[in-house]
Amino acid sequence: MRREQEAAAGRLKGARQENLRLRTLVDRQEEEIQTLRERLRQLEATRLQVPVESLVRSLTSAIAAGSTGWEDRVLAGAHLDLKVALQTAGEVPAVLAATESCPPEALSTISLDLRPAPPQLGDEGRQRGLAQVLTAVLEVQHSLDRVMPPAAPQSYTAALAQAAAFITAALTPETVGGQLAELMANLQVLSPPIPALAQALAAVEARRLKLPALPSEDDLTGLAGALTLIVRVLDQVAP
Repeated sequence: MRREQEAAAGRLKGARQENLRLRTLVDRQEEEIQTLRERLRQLEATRLQVPVESLVRSLTSAIAAGSTGWEDRVLAGAHLDLKVALQTAGEVPAVLAATESCPPEALSTISLDLRPAPPQLGDEGRQRGLAQVLTAVLEVQHSLDRVMPPAAPQSYTAALAQAAAFITAALTPETVGGQLAELMANLQVLSPPIPALAQALAAVEARRLKLPALPSEDDLTGLAGALTLIVRVLDQVAP
């Protein structure tokens, strides 16, 4: 029952954090769209001509800003069809902001198709390595739960809470080492009653301290492998 309550609490916390993050993204996108609308209203009022490349740049920037920060989803694509009046400003085609007086046959269509750029191979590898670290910490959490005595001291509950915080945090390959330090500090308190745990923790700490500013997939995979040593030690002392 206790494990189910803790798991439910963790899921609820994660859902709340996700809702807050998505709400922030939506607000940011609405601000970008409002800024673009205001810009278009100003152009209509003054009948300014806008170079086509500037208009396209503004639209793509607004779309990119709206999708910034999406960690578990990507923008699959965006298609825009704009009816505009094209004129020539010098030798550069430009869009006339005010088109009320233009007959429909005088309008041109600018079509935009946006697709996400493929991720770098290194980024894909780092995400795989990060997933392995998260899985290993989840296994550590489960093992801690199995060895926790009925009247658990605060050190056990603190370690469990820190493991849950690590799993639900918005981690990146660059921040995983710093976040892991707090969990290791909590587990270190448990090492006196579990002597073999100290050696496993030392192996994890050695891996963690060697992480570069931008860890590779191999760096993160090695860290995950060291974390499994903790799981083995805890499973050996589990009742």
